[in-house]
Amino acid sequence: MNVAVAFLIVGLGNPGIKYARTRHNAGFMAVDELARRYGITFSKHSSLCELGKGTIEGKPAVIIKPQTFMNLSGQAVLSVMTKYGFNLERLLVLVDDYHIPLGKVRLRSNGGAGGHNGLANIIQLLGRQDFARIRLGLGEPPAGDPIDFVLGRFPDSEWPAVQEMIGTAADCAVDFITEGAERAMSNFNGK
Repeated sequence: MNVAVAFLIVGLGNPGIKYARTRHNAGFMAVDELARRYGITFSKHSSLCELGKGTIEGKPAVIIKPQTFMNLSGQAVLSVMTKYGFNLERLLVLVDDYHIPLGKVRLRSNGGAGGHNGLANIIQLLGRQDFARIRLGLGEPPAGDPIDFVLGRFPDSEWPAVQEMIGTAADCAVDFITEGAERAMSNFNGK
């Protein structure tokens, strides 16, 4: 695979069964769905991430799930980008966001971390924020500290909306790869 023309798709989450199906792992869930659709399997790449290689609609792609825990996600992203020489314009990060209504998906081609520590760590270590990210809406947390909310599991009542959102995020990622950020934003933002 020629990584100079490949896309690097990063799903953010926390490793381990303890965090499975939690709100903070929406990024993991979305890249798992993308990988499932295209027959891409993950293997342990290093202590920093799980990695899968394949093609998405004929385009070479690498999907990673950092295993560093959320707040150190940038370590895995920087390591893979440095080792393989990925182009920043072909980086796409899928991340949870409790400032967006549950089930909604938003693609941005650049911007700040919006209070998300995993995204902030990627920006800090790359020294840039001009890369694409798909934000997956969790809905507003109850009053107080949002940590318990994001580390909590999606209740069964929300699961249908979550599954639809995960599928939409995977569709948006495919659109980003095949059509580019501007077209994908036009097709998915506000829907």
